[in-house]
Amino acid sequence: MPSWKQQISKGKTKISPIELIFLSLPLLCIGLILVIANLGRPTPVNQPSPTRTPVSIVRVTAGARAVSDSPTPVPTITPAASPTKPLLTPTAIAANNPVAATLAPTPARTINPGGPGGPGIRITKIESGLKFDILVSPGHIGDNTYSITLSENGNLAVTDASAVRLAVTSMDMDMGIARLDLKPAGPDQPGLYSGLDDKLQMLSMFGKYRVEVLVQRPGKDDVTTFFEVSVASA
Repeated sequence: MPSWKQQISKGKTKISPIELIFLSLPLLCIGLILVIANLGRPTPVNQPSPTRTPVSIVRVTAGARAVSDSPTPVPTITPAASPTKPLLTPTAIAANNPVAATLAPTPARTINPGGPGGPGIRITKIESGLKFDILVSPGHIGDNTYSITLSENGNLAVTDASAVRLAVTSMDMDMGIARLDLKPAGPDQPGLYSGLDDKLQMLSMFGKYRVEVLVQRPGKDDVTTFFEVSVASA
């Protein structure tokens, strides 16, 4: 029988089944060898899957900033520890804030015992809870100093008066009204308000005089009282 090469060279293209088997035998052998080789490999057990690293995708558009699709990490906020000591006590406020210490309310002060000192005409009155210790010194015709010590709730000095004003009229004849504003004496004499009448000379002649006193305090009702002064002839 001529070989398949001779048949092809003679123009015979038909291949018999036996010839086809012989032609395919080398390919079958190669495939069988590959199968046996794969069967001999050990099967991997519990191999960890590879870790995928997230890739941040950035979109860039013309005339705009790059915007990332990756989520922005949120910082972890640790709550501050609660203070173990109260912060609203006067001692704590003064220690942490020196300005607050200077704004602390001034404690109430008591009046000086005996009221204003010196010779003259002394009068004491109580009106609407206020105590008036009055001194007109020296209490004669001419220049006089008017001093009034204001206190409340026993002997607590009244230091917040915005105005202490006197109005003097003669009880014997019409001489008009003379007015005088009293000023705080100072921190060393709490509650004491005084003024010198060296211009009007409200007590300009002997006789009786009526002296009205007006006290004004922020946030409180005005308090008015009066007293009488008798001036003897020289």
